Amino acid sequence: MMKIVHSNYLSDPEKKDPPFDNALLLSALAGGSIAAFEKIYSRFWHKMYIVAYNILRNKEACEDIVQDIFSQLWNRRAYLDIRNLESYLITAVRFQVFRSINEQKCRNNLILTLTKLPAEFFEPEHSYQEIEEALQHGIEQLPEKCSKIFYLSRKEQLSNKEIAQHLDISVKTVENQITIAIKKLRKYLSPWTLPVLLSTILNLFN
Repeated sequence: MMKIVHSNYLSDPEKKDPPFDNALLLSALAGGSIAAFEKIYSRFWHKMYIVAYNILRNKEACEDIVQDIFSQLWNRRAYLDIRNLESYLITAVRFQVFRSINEQKCRNNLILTLTKLPAEFFEPEHSYQEIEEALQHGIEQLPEKCSKIFYLSRKEQLSNKEIAQHLDISVKTVENQITIAIKKLRKYLSPWTLPVLLSTILNLFN
């Protein structure tokens, strides 16, 4: 992953860059141009940060969100189909901000629920490691095409469109295969009790 340093760019957020078409920047970025990436970064970092901060009011969280978006932009540069760069980046910020808010609410609600349960409710017969092993076993039992699509979606975190382009198949096929994978994997997790699943979910938030 490319290391991003933004301190120099924040010293003068109002400084104007010389005219440079965003479409040309995106084209160069798709070809792996670090210079194009740095130009995009310096041009939009501050604006993206402000959009996030106006909602969250948390400096560290906002910096993390912007950092993640630029990391994804670089990692997926060859797959992305962006028509309006500024609109794409600002929309990505808003999406991540609201997802962050939603995750925090879910975490708070889950903790509240768990604190109201009796102690004996948390006596799982199986460990988290066993759940991971069962899930991995389930993935290995999937048909090859289905398994590959599921891996690219959940492990590599590619979008359905990116997977379709990568495998030269339709987006609808990707969606169908992911649905099939999830349905098949459910049976491998069915032996575990609700307390284990709640604990597992809670661990994901920590």
